[in-house]
Amino acid sequence: MDVRTLHELQWQEVDDETLLSLCAGQGAVLVTNNVADFMVITRRWSLEGRGHAGLILTSDARWPRSRDGAGALITALAAATNGPPHDWSDRIHWL
Repeated sequence: MDVRTLHELQWQEVDDETLLSLCAGQGAVLVTNNVADFMVITRRWSLEGRGHAGLILTSDARWPRSRDGAGALITALAAATNGPPHDWSDRIHWL
């Protein structure tokens, strides 16, 4: 599993729709806790016939932004993406 952060890619100032588009262009699944905004975007894209490379949705309640929470989230992401290659195209997965 290859993981890159928005900071590492210098995308931290990019708006949500552009971010999803950038990820799609690189074939990268986006992991976010911004469920409300990205569900609106992906619904609209679906109606427009546009696709994305995949979306994994999380929540601060389940995966707190702490050292322990981050470690648990990384473990859960590894488990969700481990095994035979998945086609994440247009897939939305709750973690």
